[in-house]
Amino acid sequence: MAILKGRKKNIDNLNSPTISIGVALPLGEESILNPQGGTLSIREQSKTNLINLLLTQPGERLYMPEFGVGIKSYIFENIINKASLQEKIDQQINIYIPEIELIDVDINPSEIDNKLYIKIAYDIIATNSVDVIQLNFDPNQAYEPQGLTPG
Repeated sequence: MAILKGRKKNIDNLNSPTISIGVALPLGEESILNPQGGTLSIREQSKTNLINLLLTQPGERLYMPEFGVGIKSYIFENIINKASLQEKIDQQINIYIPEIELIDVDINPSEIDNKLYIKIAYDIIATNSVDVIQLNFDPNQAYEPQGLTPG
């Protein structure tokens, strides 16, 4: 049962197009203050939670010092241990986002120009659906997550 503006309301369908179930990225007035401005489906919320987990530096979140992968700290690394990073992503997902199951992590660093490309495929357990996100990190451009859905 959710509480909306001081009153309780049953939410039978979590994929209802009228009630947000979480806060959408990027954070802003539209996504925080507007009840319809957040995520409207389990798929959207799972993607937002995953992006938040990947971008948060360990120690950045209050009272949860172990939360976060800290992907941005890998951008300027000369050599990235892909197996270690994949394991860290898997461990963080298992602890903090148990509603999704990791399928595949593809990490492609470009050591010449310090770019980092990460593609993550995951299964959303509640809906039994697969989704894919791709994060492209270029220190010369602003961050812009891209969500891809397999054809």
